[in-house]
Amino acid sequence: MGDGRFAASLPLFGGMTIWEANPKIVQELRKRNVLFHHETYTHSYMHCWRHKTPVILRATTQWFAAMDKKVGGETLRADGVARHRAD
Repeated sequence: MGDGRFAASLPLFGGMTIWEANPKIVQELRKRNVLFHHETYTHSYMHCWRHKTPVILRATTQWFAAMDKKVGGETLRADGVARHRAD
């Protein structure tokens, strides 16, 4: 979720922060005998300039539009308005 917690509806780790869940995830993988390798690694996470806390990256659905490409005879301007070419 946006606050760095797993969705409350998820089994096993629901409602936990990623920091709380990490060791429990490793423990669960060990219990199921599916852990290939585990190593403690100190990562230099990006930090918020204001809060001085690690920034958590999460996958989200995104799309991008090139603003200088022609789309069906129209060129998109930087302000997002489609402009039709007369030629």
